[in-house]
Amino acid sequence: MVMVGVHAEAIYRYATYPASNLSVNQSYLITGAYDGDGKVWIWVNNNTQDAIAAGPYTDGVEQNDSIALLGADPQTTDAPRYYFDGRIQLAVLQAWANH
Repeated sequence: MVMVGVHAEAIYRYATYPASNLSVNQSYLITGAYDGDGKVWIWVNNNTQDAIAAGPYTDGVEQNDSIALLGADPQTTDAPRYYFDGRIQLAVLQAWANH
């Protein structure tokens, strides 16, 4: 399962995409975003087909001061978890103003 998540309403909320739809012989552009209006989205090659958006959530995304870890849960009290064990060619993180 491919997941993109945010922490909203006191728990993690994830948009998902079935990993069974992906091939190990192909590259993909996977984009995830919180839209500022209560939903978490995921796109695979700019398409939402077979993806499941999460939300809407009325409380919005909680702010935190955790460092960004690609593919790992920064809120764990132990070692990082839920990390990606494949290859990432490019990662871009962008912060917007509070929603």
